[in-house]
Amino acid sequence: TQQPTETYTAVYFILADLMMLGQYTYYALRDRLMQLPVYDTLPTTPNTPSANDNNNHNSSSSDNTDANDSPAGGSAGRPP
Repeated sequence: TQQPTETYTAVYFILADLMMLGQYTYYALRDRLMQLPVYDTLPTTPNTPSANDNNNHNSSSSDNTDANDSPAGGSAGRPP
């Protein structure tokens, strides 16, 4: 006779195999449906940049300041 652990393991692997077969079937059918000509006629939206895209190009270059350049920063060896 089989131990309960063997039965649980067998059920687990059967369920895992069924899940894998289900995923394979789903993605195979989805890929086949996506190749139908009806999907080629869908309108596409133009890829236009948004208003915020132009403002963020040089944001990191303005942070090139030294600690000595700031009025409150200063270094310990430098008189106020």
